[in-house]
Amino acid sequence: MTLTCAFLGCLGFIKINAYGLNQERLAIEHFIEIGTMIFPAATFMLVVFVDMITMEEYKNNTIKNIASSGLARVKIYMSKNIEIIIVAIIAFAIILGGSLLMAYVMLGASSPATLQSGLEKLLFCAGCSIFIWMGALSMLHFIASFIKNGTAASLLYVALMLFFDQILGLLARLVHPIFNEINKVWVMTQLGNIVSSSEGSSEVLIQSILVGLGYIILFGGLGSYLFREADL
Repeated sequence: MTLTCAFLGCLGFIKINAYGLNQERLAIEHFIEIGTMIFPAATFMLVVFVDMITMEEYKNNTIKNIASSGLARVKIYMSKNIEIIIVAIIAFAIILGGSLLMAYVMLGASSPATLQSGLEKLLFCAGCSIFIWMGALSMLHFIASFIKNGTAASLLYVALMLFFDQILGLLARLVHPIFNEINKVWVMTQLGNIVSSSEGSSEVLIQSILVGLGYIILFGGLGSYLFREADL
């Protein structure tokens, strides 16, 4: 409720102050354009979903009860991974839909043509980003499952998202160009490509799907294997 009120307040302020000398009236199209550009930043918010599901179970030791229930540990690990992804997708759909509706009510649209074009770009970026976020959630679930400390896991994840591409670039210059190829499939690099891509690029969509599934398979498989013998 607090976030909703703050969001409405921001939109109201924009609406009231949208007119000025030689300024174009702000409309939902501007909101969509800004929203599309911040998709990479939304990657950091994924910590919330892993904290609610994975980290809370380690804090309350409920993961031990689940493991002692007789279920195979591989099933436990993968079910938690899937649960996090489903919850995150539902939350994203609600937030995106609610934000667009409120922005339309408060700001209005400048023209049907520009609104349609903006929505197509936004939905394309959202569709591609979801697959990358699914991969990032699998990686974060892997980190949280073995570090077990919520703060440490979150800090490591944030540090990776902020600096890993720069580290790969440095390694490519100092060690071997192969690190440039690794950087191309890194989460933040992929999200940057999605935002800057032309609308409806099938190549970007296919690459997003493959990279996202690759992360899920890699961290899901590695996490399931290690979780079988992990000390809970």
